[in-house]
Amino acid sequence: MKRWAVLATLTLAGCALYGVISDPSAFFAGIVDTLVVWLYKVYPAIFTFFMLASLLINTRVIDRIIYYLNPVLKNLRFPNEESLHIFILSIFTGNPASAVIIGEAVNKNKISINDGNELLKYASFLNPLFIISFWMPHNIKYALILVFVHIAGNFLIAIFENRGNPKTKALKKPITFSLNELFNSLNKIIGILLMIASVMTAANIIYYSLNNILSLLNQSSTATQIILANIEISVGLNNVASLNLPKNATLLIFAFLTGFAGLSIHMQVYNVTNEYNLRYAVFFKYRLLQGAVSTLLLAPFIALS
Repeated sequence: MKRWAVLATLTLAGCALYGVISDPSAFFAGIVDTLVVWLYKVYPAIFTFFMLASLLINTRVIDRIIYYLNPVLKNLRFPNEESLHIFILSIFTGNPASAVIIGEAVNKNKISINDGNELLKYASFLNPLFIISFWMPHNIKYALILVFVHIAGNFLIAIFENRGNPKTKALKKPITFSLNELFNSLNKIIGILLMIASVMTAANIIYYSLNNILSLLNQSSTATQIILANIEISVGLNNVASLNLPKNATLLIFAFLTGFAGLSIHMQVYNVTNEYNLRYAVFFKYRLLQGAVSTLLLAPFIALS
């Protein structure tokens, strides 16, 4: 392991140890709060849409839908029909489920590894219901705008990246059904959800520990809270919403955070890309780009509001 990685690991371990010793009740309460967010906001959205996506794939209903929408969708110029299917489904499943679907497609030779790495650039979304759940209590109009710019950012990236490809062709395929595939999907999503819970907990231990150290050093501020929000997206969005910043500033921060997705999701996607020999570095660079594009797309809506 590289020296900087060892140093970072030891530093985080020391921060976590300080958090446990200084206030064990608050430390473990933070873990419980994380699992509550997972249970009420992450689990329902990801389980529902992953199972729906699996049904659409296994029955080939998604093939039929895209066939009828092909006059419009063909202009996205994906290298093959399967990549287009995955891109559309990823809008609803969100990460890390989208990364798993990409990896499974590579594993089953439905797409090449190169196609999988290309999809990592723009087939990365947060579940729309997940985004709406954080802003809807404030204003449903802005919740929907945040979802729009989040999705539109990846559409623009996909159009730019695929601009040299021929238009995507879609064939009309028969509807099928496999009970075994359905149960395999159920087993897969249970594993994904448990992985999410574990990584979310680990990420929030890091967040809580660093926040404790910053408070001890009297360095905690609005800026540091915004930076720490990038560690775990669900808790990060909650914390940014509670900072009582001006509405426009909060919206812009939300747009970037949802585009970047938080280090917790990055760790989950890294685990998936490592399993399927995909390139995590591609995912990381394009999430920074997505965050920037989403923020720029939001600016006109704020100016007109």
